[in-house]
Amino acid sequence: MKILFTVLLPLFSGGMIYIFFRTNRLLMFRWFENIGLGKIINTVRESSGHGNLPGWIIYSLPDALWIFSFTSFMLIIWQHKFSAESIPWLFVAPAIGVFSEIGQAFHFLRGAFDMTDFILILIASILPFKNTVNKNNLKFKFNVIN
Repeated sequence: MKILFTVLLPLFSGGMIYIFFRTNRLLMFRWFENIGLGKIINTVRESSGHGNLPGWIIYSLPDALWIFSFTSFMLIIWQHKFSAESIPWLFVAPAIGVFSEIGQAFHFLRGAFDMTDFILILIASILPFKNTVNKNNLKFKFNVIN
């Protein structure tokens, strides 16, 4: 059940946002055509009415959902344990997301830096670890100097 809500549902939701609301000039729509799904996808897109969703849902949320989904899946595979072997896998999606936005900000990568993308990527990178911290009874203490 956990895989359904933390891995499959976010992944499916991000994909549906792309299918229903993103431009049909994306490469994936050519793939749909090549495998014979083009007409079905176009019919579904036309019948959806292309609601008035906020831009952050259409353009920023899918990446965040995929990062959340991948990270959650890695945590399930590695049983919420940190080790030398698990850490690269647990942090690969958050690292790719964060560094791609930073790369865009400094023009190392194509694309435009977007603060909304960056914030949602950070949230999606942190949220899956909430239960891991609770399960492993990890406590973080901060000293505040007055």
